[in-house]
Amino acid sequence: MFDIGEYRYGGLDEAARERHLINQAAQRLKALGARDFNLLEDEDECLCLEKNGGLWVIFYSERGSKTFVAAFSSLSNALDHMAVELLGRFPLGLDWSGLYAEPL
Repeated sequence: MFDIGEYRYGGLDEAARERHLINQAAQRLKALGARDFNLLEDEDECLCLEKNGGLWVIFYSERGSKTFVAAFSSLSNALDHMAVELLGRFPLGLDWSGLYAEPL
């Protein structure tokens, strides 16, 4: 499971920390074989993740239309769900812990 917890990010604000974690999560998903997704912006013909208010919303974007898939209050749950949607399963041994800087 993906758990952000309390970590040191050299003075980055919350939005910058989220972008940093999402970029690293995207790299890890690609390494596992995930394709046709975008974790940072709406892009046609792919599964997308965006923060909307206090929720992380997963949707499929096609020709400018969004088809809702799921919404989560935590980034960790949203990324876990993205992994299942993209790979058809939750990969054994998927460990998000390497995404983090040192604990406080």
